Amino acid sequence: MIDQLAERIHSKLWMPWAKTLLKSENISKGRADRWYNECFKPYNELTEDMKQLDRDMVYKILPHLISNSSYLNDRKAVDRLKREYQEHGKLIVAFDFDNTVFDYHNDKLDLQPVISLLKKCSDLGFVMCLYTLSDRIIYKSDWVKHLGIRVDYINDSPVLRHKVKPYFNILLDDRAGLSASYNILLTTLKELNLYE
Repeated sequence: MIDQLAERIHSKLWMPWAKTLLKSENISKGRADRWYNECFKPYNELTEDMKQLDRDMVYKILPHLISNSSYLNDRKAVDRLKREYQEHGKLIVAFDFDNTVFDYHNDKLDLQPVISLLKKCSDLGFVMCLYTLSDRIIYKSDWVKHLGIRVDYINDSPVLRHKVKPYFNILLDDRAGLSASYNILLTTLKELNLYE
C-alpha cells in the first residue's frame, strides 16, 4: 500500500508540481537536468533512494488521512517503536530468512535494502532474532553473519523465552507485510537520527 501511495504522490503531485515550477521559476540548469535524468520517469523506474523520498512523503501525509483513533496506522507503529527504543535503548528485531535476506527461489529479488537496514540495526546493538524453519539452521545463521548481521537468537527471543508466541518489537518477513515493516523500521531509525 505504501508503494502504491508513493507512486501516486510521485506521478500525480510531485511531477506536475515540478514541471510547473520548471516553467515558471528560474531553476538552475543543473537542478533541472537532475530532475529530468533522475525524477521525471515512472515510479517503478526510479532508484530505490528516489522511491524512498516518495515513501517518506506518504508517511508525512498518511497520519493526517487516517483517523488518530485507528490502530491501523503505520504512524502509531513508528511512534511505539520510538517509545520502546527510548525506554530500553535498543529494539528486538526479528527477521525471516527466505525471501527476506536470501533469494530462496532465485527470482533476482533486490533484498539489499532489507539487508542494509538489518545490518544497521545489528551495528546499533539491537537484539537480532532470526526466525525461520528449522531446516539448515547452521547454514542460515552463517549466511546471515556473512551478510554482516549479528544473530543473537534463532527462533527465540530474550523476552518470554521458549514461549509459543515469540516476542519482538518488529518482524521483517516477506509473508508478514515486509514492505510495511521495512518502512516502519526505516522511518523510526531516521526519526531517531540513527540512520542517514
